[in-house]
Amino acid sequence: MEKRNIIDKDGNVIIGMINNQEINFNYKDYRLLNFFDKEVHGIKKRFKFHHFNYYALLSENYVLAFAVVDLGYIKNMFLYLYDYSGKFLIKTEKKLLPFLKNLDFPINPDTYLIEFKEGNQFLSVKKDFSKKSLIVNANIKELNLSFEASYGMDNFPLKTVMPAGHNGWTFTEKCSNINEIKDIKIIYNSKKLDFSNSSLIYDWSGGYLKRETNWIWASFSGIAKNNETVGANFAAMVNETYDSENIFWINNKPFKEDIILFNYNKNAPYNPWEIENKAKTVKIKFFPRDEINDNTNAFLVKNSFVQFIGKFKGYFLDENNNKVEFDNLSGVTEIHKALW
Repeated sequence: MEKRNIIDKDGNVIIGMINNQEINFNYKDYRLLNFFDKEVHGIKKRFKFHHFNYYALLSENYVLAFAVVDLGYIKNMFLYLYDYSGKFLIKTEKKLLPFLKNLDFPINPDTYLIEFKEGNQFLSVKKDFSKKSLIVNANIKELNLSFEASYGMDNFPLKTVMPAGHNGWTFTEKCSNINEIKDIKIIYNSKKLDFSNSSLIYDWSGGYLKRETNWIWASFSGIAKNNETVGANFAAMVNETYDSENIFWINNKPFKEDIILFNYNKNAPYNPWEIENKAKTVKIKFFPRDEINDNTNAFLVKNSFVQFIGKFKGYFLDENNNKVEFDNLSGVTEIHKALW
């Protein structure tokens, strides 16, 4: 099958869902315009393009999450390992200048090799669209990890291109029902941790985002009460003017949703959150346990995010109005504000 371009011959982004098709991510062909619809070129255009890739390996007792970020003018890698007994075993972040060679992060969401290196520390993520595989290896501080996940269009990921403001766009691929994971080896301080019955959250996003970008996000995965596999990706304040990034899966079957409502107390964010939609096909409570956070306040750039780690309880309704209930499933939520 021929690859699908995301930019047409006239330099316009091709908006819409992408199903069962490999992408030619020809983002450089896009005619980026400024506020007055004059074309932007050169280094200014390059710095306007942002992309990031996030993973979270979820188990009953642990969350292992890592991400790589390239904002053009700065790169970032973070990783954490959280123990639900109430502590972070590892929490590390590296901010890297763009001209340094520590992080190689190709701009191709389907097939790539991400490599981070610093001394004897490294992180490697290899995705192969044709082989439907993700292979991860890392040695970060006291942590040594490796696993291989079976991941492809058979997982029915959300894969879409949507407008971002008047002159921008965002591509995103999100999936929270990756359950076929083998050869998991998570060793911390020479002790092998139990990541049996794990699932994986995946997010690759990139594009010419709005100058001011905000979102609230939730993602989780696991086994429901009747042994169905379930997962979800919900977001607000990102793309609702055109379409949504809201989707849940039951036994690998996707259920696309419209607007999702997040109800939480900004002054007491560790109180339970309520996440639901108006049709009542989604009704969830999230119980935060801990958080990672980061704040950047530079001359032209401001970035603030808090990612909460916790447990989800609630239900989905399928197409026949059958209730699929779950409890104590691992996952994350995030509040993100950026001026970039």
